[in-house]
Amino acid sequence: MPIIDEIGQDLKWLENAIMELKVQYEQFFMGVVKREPYKLRLDAERMIREYAQQPPQNTGHKFKYNTITAKFNSYRSYWDKTLKQINDGTYVRRKGGFGTGTPQKPTVGTPPQKSPAGGGGGGDDPYEAFIKARQSTNEPTAGLTREAFQKSISAQQQKMAQKYGTTNLETKVFVKDGKTMVSVKPKG
Repeated sequence: MPIIDEIGQDLKWLENAIMELKVQYEQFFMGVVKREPYKLRLDAERMIREYAQQPPQNTGHKFKYNTITAKFNSYRSYWDKTLKQINDGTYVRRKGGFGTGTPQKPTVGTPPQKSPAGGGGGGDDPYEAFIKARQSTNEPTAGLTREAFQKSISAQQQKMAQKYGTTNLETKVFVKDGKTMVSVKPKG
């Protein structure tokens, strides 16, 4: 009978793993956690495949396995759909967690904004354009300082100057797939 106990323990672990995956994915979708729980998901999928190849013979375990598998497949479909939306830039994070509030309509990206490489003289300030673009796409702006932005742009400008052999560069702030981006390229 140790095999039956082992199957019961595996199913209990799988059930707990799915609940933990649900929590971790919601945290990932809300931006609390930076990485999706890929390893735990692989472990759960591996165990589901293992029992799919050799299903439990006990009807109670078989019923529990089928129920857990159906729940996992439902969550997996939701997770994959949300991950695709994030990758496509159409996912809108909701404050307060899953299912609360009304979703906001995704904003249409703003056209690329050109500004001089030095950030002065006649054009928009790249930092201000960057902050405005992030606000228009509902991306967080807290903690983004002008100094850090300038440091990042300077590093990009140095790389491009070495790569293209020119200091005549332009800095573009634009929105692509719902995300604000900055590029430094030679003018022309």
